[in-house]
Amino acid sequence: MPKADPSRPPVIAPGVEALAVRTTLLTLTAMIAITATVVMLLEQVLATSDTRETVVAGFIAAVSAVAHFMLRTRRWANRTVAVMMVTAVLVTALISVLSFGSVRTAVNFLFVGAVAGAGVLLGRQALVIVAACGIGALGILTAAEMRGLLGPTPDFSVGLRTWIAQSAALLVVAMLVTHSRQATQQALDRQLQELERRRQTEAERDRNLDRFARIFRLCPSPMVAQSATTGMILDVNAAFEHCYGWRRDQVLGHTDHFLWIDLLDRERHVHKLFSDRRVDGMQCLGKRSDGSRFEVRVSSVLGDDPEDTLIISTVTDVSAERRHQQQLTDVARGVAAATGAAFFHALTEQLGRVVQADSVVVCESQPDGGMQTLAVWRDGRQADNFQFQLPDTPCADTLEQSGLVVYPEAVTRIYPRARGLVAGHYEAYAGQALRDDGQRPVGVLFVLWKQPATLTDDVRALLSIFVSRAEAELQRLQRDRDIERLQATLEQRVRDRTAELERLNAELDAFAYSVSHDLKAPLRSIDGFTQLLLEQAAPRLEPDDRDLLERVVGSTRRMGSIINDLLALARVSQGMLERNPVDLSDLAAHVAREELRKYGERQVQIDIEPGLQAWCDARLVRVALENLIGNALKYTRNRSDAVVHIGRLPATADADRERFFIRDNGAGFDMAHAGLLFKPFQRLHRPSEFEGTGIGLATVRRVVERHGGTIEGQGVRGEGAEFRFDFGPPPADG
Repeated sequence: MPKADPSRPPVIAPGVEALAVRTTLLTLTAMIAITATVVMLLEQVLATSDTRETVVAGFIAAVSAVAHFMLRTRRWANRTVAVMMVTAVLVTALISVLSFGSVRTAVNFLFVGAVAGAGVLLGRQALVIVAACGIGALGILTAAEMRGLLGPTPDFSVGLRTWIAQSAALLVVAMLVTHSRQATQQALDRQLQELERRRQTEAERDRNLDRFARIFRLCPSPMVAQSATTGMILDVNAAFEHCYGWRRDQVLGHTDHFLWIDLLDRERHVHKLFSDRRVDGMQCLGKRSDGSRFEVRVSSVLGDDPEDTLIISTVTDVSAERRHQQQLTDVARGVAAATGAAFFHALTEQLGRVVQADSVVVCESQPDGGMQTLAVWRDGRQADNFQFQLPDTPCADTLEQSGLVVYPEAVTRIYPRARGLVAGHYEAYAGQALRDDGQRPVGVLFVLWKQPATLTDDVRALLSIFVSRAEAELQRLQRDRDIERLQATLEQRVRDRTAELERLNAELDAFAYSVSHDLKAPLRSIDGFTQLLLEQAAPRLEPDDRDLLERVVGSTRRMGSIINDLLALARVSQGMLERNPVDLSDLAAHVAREELRKYGERQVQIDIEPGLQAWCDARLVRVALENLIGNALKYTRNRSDAVVHIGRLPATADADRERFFIRDNGAGFDMAHAGLLFKPFQRLHRPSEFEGTGIGLATVRRVVERHGGTIEGQGVRGEGAEFRFDFGPPPADG
């Protein structure tokens, strides 16, 4: 930072101080110009014969006005105006003394004003110069007056002009003192703000240092802090102690030479560090406290500040990374092997290698309460599976626990009756239960060591990974067994279902035969005898009697229609579905012609969209069209402008099938009762309005559903109805 000018007080500095000085100068020049002008006017009003003071006042007024104008228009700098005004005041004071003829004039206040202005506006050096000039000038003038060189003794009488001159000088001095006080207070405030800012900065620095210290201590990688000037070790973290084997108090105050196998590597490291101020991942060999060597990567930073004397180095144990990579590879191999027995064999082998165990076992619970091993890895190879009983074994306790069960030592003393553990001379055990989808224990994965073992967090994490994968594979294995059992009984279930369907079909055929013969025969007899009675007894019958007999005939015929419709519905539900490409337009036209013959000369406009194609059973679809077109003709018979339209609905983006419609402008129906449309014997119109049995639309729905399709009806009473249907998605090879 540039050093401050000692000739200027700290209050006259760029920025806020410059603005304050300019404001003061503007006010000062304006005040002096106004005061001098007033003095000059008073001199004229008093009309004295002495014009010296008028000239002096005019001079100072002119100089002040010019300075004010030049400062306001920013043509002159603050310092230039300050120098001009101090000089003008000093010159005015000298002229006043000379013109009055005595140093005892009231305008001596102007010497004080000049000194104060120089001190406040121009700094200490200008203060000294102006004060020296004023003192020297007053000394010379005093000596001249003592010798009578200034002329005759002046008139020392006082008056209004004296008061005006003294007041003007006092006002100028007061303004300068006020500005000086304000500037001093502002400087003090800034100093306090700077002190507060420094306090906050130091507090933030302390917090950052605390954070850095915590990061340094808790960093999982070894870290070393050294002096850049001496190379001495200033601090190390816990990871360094664990990696190198040296305690912190053993290395502090020493250089790092004992940490390097090859000192040439250290020299290259130091040279690159001081050259580039950082080293990233330098490969070399490190030395532990026991003298063993290991591969490391050293990264160091010196910082960008040339005065920085702290070196922070981070060490990465490459050999540990390789061990971790090998562990991850073993984990991947263990959990990504084939399914079934091969998977469990690979899992136990890889887990044993990763955790350096003497035995790894995966076993499954049996219905009798025992355990059956699925894979056994012992002493570096796969062993034969076996069964064992749970009582008095650690597996029994493991099944009752939700997490990992660990016995780091003396497991045989805890379970002396566990013959397998005792025979194998095992000392440590770690196991966890394997659970099914319902979180019921169905097996155990356990690991054994012949020496006491301490399970690190890494080993526990690895065991958790292998347990999760073994659990998933055991669940899959049990589901496969269930599927195999189901498949073993599937053929028998199919035969049973087929026999049951054949029996039901036989019963349905018998029912259809019974309906066709046993019910229709009596109906034919009733119908025939009633007709005969009407013909023979016609002359003797009263009108009421004839009406009753005609009702009997109508009821028998309606009963016959119901039986025929029921038989048609039964036939629709029977038989194999034979789907083939069908020209629906041609089939609908043929059905419409057949249905129109029932109405004689009736005129109906039937519009059938050409090119309608469907993959369906033509026999069943004909039955459905007969019912739908027949209904359309029946419910439009009261309209002289009857129209029936058959076509294809517009395709939608998510549609996987073609949909068709049959629309008419007939009687329609109330949508509030649309749920009854396709139910047998449910009719939405009175029999006196339109005949029917209520079986037709039920038959249509059965045909559509047998094809895997859907049907729906929409209508408005008195305006017509529309039925939309499809025959399901086409076959993949269709």
